[in-house]
Amino acid sequence: MEAEADAMTSYEEWQKEYEAELMRTKRVFAEQREQIRRDYAGQYVGFACGRVIAADMDVDSHCGHGNPQCAARVGGYFSGRGGAGV
Repeated sequence: MEAEADAMTSYEEWQKEYEAELMRTKRVFAEQREQIRRDYAGQYVGFACGRVIAADMDVDSHCGHGNPQCAARVGGYFSGRGGAGV
């Protein structure tokens, strides 16, 4: 039972840290949105750790299965085609 409690605490801590990092990433992206739109116009953009981590005209070149949420899996944010963001 103790191991389950430790696992839950560990997961809850991870979830809290993940959510905080995701919010930071979204905030930093929002601050840089206009610059990203200019610099990467017409491209799909992956954003993580406070910077653009991938950009290309074809999302499949960075994401083998065509899923635009790939960047989110590493605590990033996918801005969509044209750098439109959210």
